[in-house]
Amino acid sequence: RMTWVKFGTQFRAECIEAELGDAAYRLHTEAHMYLSELEDMSMTIKHRLIYRWAGTPNWQEAAAELVSKGFWNRTVDGSGFEVMHHANVFRQGIGYQVRERERVKKTKKGSSVTRNETRSGTRNETEKNAYQLSLIHI
Repeated sequence: RMTWVKFGTQFRAECIEAELGDAAYRLHTEAHMYLSELEDMSMTIKHRLIYRWAGTPNWQEAAAELVSKGFWNRTVDGSGFEVMHHANVFRQGIGYQVRERERVKKTKKGSSVTRNETRSGTRNETEKNAYQLSLIHI
């Protein structure tokens, strides 16, 4: 399963305008990457797991900065954080990713015996679709 993080063009600029410190910027970016791997549209990260993926040793101070600047909120139960900044763009990207994977699965199931003539001979339709999809993600 291939995942990717979708950062809108404004992501970096908004972080700069908010004057995020280096550790906060890195933690925020890594949180988006982590949530992408999980495909977690709740945008919630568990406090107890942050140290496992955070690239900065100052992640606790960085998280506090992100909360103070409104980029993150503490969860109601206090067990983690909800990433607020860029959440809609993130959800769009994950939604597209999941829908596209489901579409490809359906295509593979429905066309496993369908053949398509190409210049190089006969190619299975599923292989052709997978190749075209891989070009989209380059």
